[in-house]
Amino acid sequence: MEDQLVLFDTAKLAKDKGFNVRCNNCFLRGEAIVNGILNKTYGEPLDDILERPTQSLLQRWLREIHRIDVTVITEWKEGKRFYRVGVSYVSEENKIEIWFSREEDGRMKNYTSFENALEEGLQEGLKKILINQ
Repeated sequence: MEDQLVLFDTAKLAKDKGFNVRCNNCFLRGEAIVNGILNKTYGEPLDDILERPTQSLLQRWLREIHRIDVTVITEWKEGKRFYRVGVSYVSEENKIEIWFSREEDGRMKNYTSFENALEEGLQEGLKKILINQ
């Protein structure tokens, strides 16, 4: 079993929010480079390189650095498993807030995979980081 790597949009948002942890995987001009095969001595500008963390590393970074918790909840309905995602964080008003992924009609959104739910939660958690932090 391997940890899931984040998608490009998530990696870009993480960089924009200050994520600068060295990873074995990255994107180079939007192309995925995996297993650390990118040799930075090729002369590529560092601005073209985007670190690509695993979902679990980014989840931990959000929790430990920004006090933002991303939680995936397993639900069962009629013998089928599905997932929901929530994000808890401290707001600008210093209040604990909880966000849940919802459908357009307001119902909680269901995901068929844990990883898809976590990816959306990570993106939402990153959006909660205050610019001045």
